[in-house]
Amino acid sequence: MTEILLEKEALEKCYPFIDSVQDQSDKENKQLWINFKNGLALSVIWGDIAYGGGHAKYEIACFNKHGAFDNTLFDDKDRERNCGDDVLGFCILEKVLHYVMKLGTMKTKNRKPVNILEQLIDTLDYLITVGSTKNTINPQKRNNKQMKKLVEKFQCPGCVCGSDTECGKYNYDPNDMRCTSHVLGSMAGAENNFALGMPKGFDRPGFTDKGKAKSKMDIRLWEAGKRPEWDELNVPVWAMEKDGFLFVRTFAPRINFAWTDVIENGTIGMCPKAIDVSKIMGHI
Repeated sequence: MTEILLEKEALEKCYPFIDSVQDQSDKENKQLWINFKNGLALSVIWGDIAYGGGHAKYEIACFNKHGAFDNTLFDDKDRERNCGDDVLGFCILEKVLHYVMKLGTMKTKNRKPVNILEQLIDTLDYLITVGSTKNTINPQKRNNKQMKKLVEKFQCPGCVCGSDTECGKYNYDPNDMRCTSHVLGSMAGAENNFALGMPKGFDRPGFTDKGKAKSKMDIRLWEAGKRPEWDELNVPVWAMEKDGFLFVRTFAPRINFAWTDVIENGTIGMCPKAIDVSKIMGHI
């Protein structure tokens, strides 16, 4: 079901800096084109063709006053995560609304003044009014206690920040689906980092453009009952079951990016076309 805050009526009601919202959905996918009064625009897509379609994930793109893609409008962290692509996928609802606020309040020559306090009050009034009739206000919620357990099991071992989530730097990001403070502290030889908490075949972080092993690993932690939306744009390449978890190397060929997915209670049957690493363990 579409989140209440991404409905055309809700956007136009809650955000006075929005000029118009165009629904460009078709039978298979949902798309909203949000035009701001300052001349900028934001496209939001969810459905089968979107990066992260399903599981309350969205794909967004920013457009400048001339109607052209403009990835410089993304935050530095997000621009790094999507490797400079014009679109940003696997966004949770908070991320989408962050860019609604960012683009809508950005200063440009066309900008009309907006009273942010009044906007927040209007938003709260709207949610109170409709909240009693719809139960989809909040985006996908995660069990913080369980996510801490997953972080401590797979990220904390060997992390330079500490051995558990009480290290003082724990920062679970629901969009990245991992602790973003995690830094690999285990090495096999000179500058050959690896993730101590991950099994063989899934413990290498890859290399930087300069040929050095990365100090961070793109891990996504999925609690029980949740999993990636695999398709021809997000391909499960390697997979292995171990100790009640499914480990998968997922590759997004369109943006040339890879993740290591850890899925609680996952089974190899979830991705039957992936290579079963357990059968070739002696060769890696």
